[in-house]
Amino acid sequence: MTIRIDGTNSAANPGITGSDTDTGLQFGTDEVNIVTGGTSRATVDSSGRLLVGATSTTLNHPIQVVAPSDANAIAIIGRALDDIGELSFYENDQTTKLGELQYRQDHLNFRHRVGDIRFATGGVAERMRILSNGGLTFNGDTAAANALDDYEEGTWTPSGEFTVNGTRTNVDMRGSYTKVGDVVTINFYTQVTKGTASGLYEIHGLPFTASSKTYSMAIPLGFGNMNVTNPLFGSLVSGNTKLVILQADANPPTNVEASDMNTSNAVVNGTFVYYAS
Repeated sequence: MTIRIDGTNSAANPGITGSDTDTGLQFGTDEVNIVTGGTSRATVDSSGRLLVGATSTTLNHPIQVVAPSDANAIAIIGRALDDIGELSFYENDQTTKLGELQYRQDHLNFRHRVGDIRFATGGVAERMRILSNGGLTFNGDTAAANALDDYEEGTWTPSGEFTVNGTRTNVDMRGSYTKVGDVVTINFYTQVTKGTASGLYEIHGLPFTASSKTYSMAIPLGFGNMNVTNPLFGSLVSGNTKLVILQADANPPTNVEASDMNTSNAVVNGTFVYYAS
């Protein structure tokens, strides 16, 4: 292919082209544009900034990627025959590394390479890693068992249940939760009219099923309109989404029953922590 230096030096007809006259190099005042199809795609401007997808900027950053109107701004870094892609950040002396963002392969997964994304500061000290199978680890700990693999916040609606429900009414039932890994913290407020219900009282509908690591915890609960004077607390059995309400009146404690509630608007509220399966 011949190189021609006879264009009009516009985006439609760059100054240096090949046989395709709308693709080549366009020269401006102290800047150079790379043009394809009559459109400027990248510019080295008079300040030495590389602009991809733009010809001018008000930002004083050396490399800037601006997406076209119909796409996202994405920069791709990779090595065809290696397993590492890396962004490194250096001090002004260009020799002192301050940090890095690195993709590190750990194994082949049939059709594609699988690896972790590693974040380092303080030179090359690892601070956080996103594992290939999900989860975050911190400060050089790469064990999957130690990874933070879930965080969630939400609400749930408790349901006041008796072993013999009768005509009971859930008057005001509210709940919220925070889940970090497999540890769930729930907050709840329940107001129940027992009606003709009888038997034991439980709160159902917890947001996650309890795992085998869950044990009874004596976290005192608040209550009102109850015929009890002893502290109340909850107990949760693994494999369930129900909180059994107990009173500390004996050893072992006894269940709260319908007979322990006033006829109208008995309240049980509080916070409980358990492990989700």
